[in-house]
Amino acid sequence: MKTIYFHPNGYTQVPVTSLNDIIQYCARIGHRLSNVEIDYRNGKYLVLTSFQGSYVCIGYVDDMID
Repeated sequence: MKTIYFHPNGYTQVPVTSLNDIIQYCARIGHRLSNVEIDYRNGKYLVLTSFQGSYVCIGYVDDMID
């Protein structure tokens, strides 16, 4: 079990076990994502999604998620 820290809601902590968990959680709060990627940058595992042709960081996780 990993924890994702979402930006928009003041770093809301949500437990996740897979990338699909992130997509499902976002759908429950009204954000439909088609894909999510984890990218290691600046010492953090950033959670990225594509939005209007570019990638947007929606938060970070405490460890890599498969």
